[in-house]
Amino acid sequence: MELTIGYAGPGPWKTATPVQDPHAETWKPGGVGIGPQSCGDGNDKHGQVSGAVFGPASKDPAADARRVAKGWKSHGYTVSVIADQSKDASADHNVEIRADVPNGAVLSYFASDQVTSIDVTSECSADPVGLWDD
Repeated sequence: MELTIGYAGPGPWKTATPVQDPHAETWKPGGVGIGPQSCGDGNDKHGQVSGAVFGPASKDPAADARRVAKGWKSHGYTVSVIADQSKDASADHNVEIRADVPNGAVLSYFASDQVTSIDVTSECSADPVGLWDD
């Protein structure tokens, strides 16, 4: 999460959008906003770590997405464009990109003239993590 925040900008990065929770906490490493969850494969012994943070509106979603993509690529991540409506007059001018990380994690960055967000999801694992029983 911190790596992508470094490329995306200073934020503030919150644990929810202002619409979801106007009093959402500011995200900090090790805090609320990222944690263990089920893989959704029907096996409660499988788990992954997932989380999302939400930032301010982007003045230039395409430029912000290019900056994040460049940063991800510098780490050897495979970057792809999910959606690019940055020039679409009828859309909210958004761009969404994702990075596939060699360890199986997936990163997502969304930028629009309304909000920005970063999502992180680790690969699904059957290895004990110690948090799944909490």
